Amino acid sequence: MSPPQSSPISAPDLIGPNSILQPAWSQTGGGKRPSRRPYRHVRLEIDLRTPDRTSAPATPWARLESAFARHRVVESADLVRLTALTLHSFAAQGFRRVDHWEVTPGGWIEPPGNETGPSGEPVGQLISAVEGESGPTLAKARSFSLRLSRPDGNRADVVVRRAHRASRHSLTLDLWGTWTKRQVDELTGAIAGRLPVRHVELTRSMHTSG
Repeated sequence: MSPPQSSPISAPDLIGPNSILQPAWSQTGGGKRPSRRPYRHVRLEIDLRTPDRTSAPATPWARLESAFARHRVVESADLVRLTALTLHSFAAQGFRRVDHWEVTPGGWIEPPGNETGPSGEPVGQLISAVEGESGPTLAKARSFSLRLSRPDGNRADVVVRRAHRASRHSLTLDLWGTWTKRQVDELTGAIAGRLPVRHVELTRSMHTSG
């Protein structure tokens, strides 16, 4: 899951408007002229406020809560809820394939079948994992790592983590492929519309060649 390491490159043009759905971004570095070329790699660090349980979609939410009760998922419940909302945000942007997922502690979890149709939605796949044999493993998780992809070849490595014994959560997004500023803005807007985003920071970016 660990992407190749490279030196931070500033991207002064990759800044969204300050609004509820598109929070203002801060960024590492500066002083370079904006480039109009797409990005082949973008890393975003997202800090979250205390999760709002009422923000989840109603139908899958009830099923998820039932799975929590069955497997006595308590300490990691907010982490799994936020992971479900993260999957929902990415699915809205066409990322409906889960290529890999794992938890820490616990390790690799068998990836879903990626079926088509409503039952194949990533949120439903996560709920099935909680309901199934992976439930006890998820119950102790401190972080959830995902690799998602969509038909155009773009992919995303996502880590949802929580501070131990605290109500603080954060996300790290590594976006790979060919990303325009607008596409990144739309993705962060989808996330901010579903998760309690407090702050977004661009920490690494790399333009396509040419």
